Amino acid sequence: MNQTLQLTDYIPQYVSLYYVDYRDDLDEHEDIQEECIRSNKMEKLYEKAYEWYEEQESSNMHDYLEETRKNMETDNLAGEFEEHEDEIRELIYDRNDSDPVKDLIRNSSVTNFFYSLGVEISGYLTGCSLRGESVAMACHKVRRALHLKKGQFDEKIEELVGNATYGGELRIYFNAMFDRLISKDPENDFKSIRFHGNVVVAIADSRNGSGHHVRIPLDITFPFRRENLFVDSQVHYSYANEVCGMTNDWCDSTKWETAIVNGLRKGDDPFALGTLMPDNPNFTDKAWLQGYVAPQDGFGCTVANVTFAPGCRNSWHSHKGGQILLCTSGKGYYQEKGKPIQLLLPGNVVKIAPDVIHWHGAAPDSEFTHIAIGTQLDKGGVTWLEPVTDEEYNSYEEK
Repeated sequence: MNQTLQLTDYIPQYVSLYYVDYRDDLDEHEDIQEECIRSNKMEKLYEKAYEWYEEQESSNMHDYLEETRKNMETDNLAGEFEEHEDEIRELIYDRNDSDPVKDLIRNSSVTNFFYSLGVEISGYLTGCSLRGESVAMACHKVRRALHLKKGQFDEKIEELVGNATYGGELRIYFNAMFDRLISKDPENDFKSIRFHGNVVVAIADSRNGSGHHVRIPLDITFPFRRENLFVDSQVHYSYANEVCGMTNDWCDSTKWETAIVNGLRKGDDPFALGTLMPDNPNFTDKAWLQGYVAPQDGFGCTVANVTFAPGCRNSWHSHKGGQILLCTSGKGYYQEKGKPIQLLLPGNVVKIAPDVIHWHGAAPDSEFTHIAIGTQLDKGGVTWLEPVTDEEYNSYEEK
């Protein structure tokens, strides 16, 4: 029996060096959250957490060492304890199952964030009765940034521009647990960020402390630029707190999710992403699968969560027993043979009759996730046909 294994026999089996009280959180430390967001790393928070709990760690380590020493003394191994105390200390660290950072995050509330769209709206100039740009031009800039056509939500946009008297920066506000906006890999940061639902759009002036916001039902995806992402409380004249005095949940209506290159990171979808499917001739790009109900489970159906990377679609196919799609995240396409493409959004349900030839997948600018339910398995499975051509895929016409 080797020495290390002998030593582990005397060390407590369960070790928790840190205890985080349920009242301890990061709600008053949004400056540290901002530093983590800026660096796309958690190191700063870990540094602070170990500093905050240093005394507790030292006290608990002392107790575990004492317990180990007494266990070894009962077998007349007091001398071995003194000789290998440093090694025993390392083994105790290895057995530690507590993480103060994870516990602090778990205890914390969501944080107000905004994503800058990089557009400045000019309002009234100081000491002048004229705007720096016309209302029509300001509305045009807002529509262009939000990918809207004239006639879409004109009243909302005119309200936004008209009430942001001094102009400011065009932003989208949302709530998030800050760690979900850290990719953990600085070399593989998020590549896109999608906002959907009743999206909070604001024009905020951080120089003078003014602004206005509206809620617009949108589904829009932007390239992810970390320099455009901010903790609202950490900018001069925080719009939510200092300008409006709003509670933390004021922008809950904005839903969000991010996408990365080799996988997807989802903000609001509660179902597991699953595993990346191996190269499959019936899928044009990356897709992830998480199975929940298999044929052998005896329910006469299959249930799986399927996520398509932006632009990915499957081939034309049909199901002997039919299929049901429950759309949960992103923006997708569905088409039956001989019919136009349907746009799919979260909450849509597609009921596909037996033997109907169809395909489905993600829109070009968004990932897409649905729960796929294969029904009446006793009638047979899927029949794969030819790939969907680029011409067919690009035939979607926005209504």
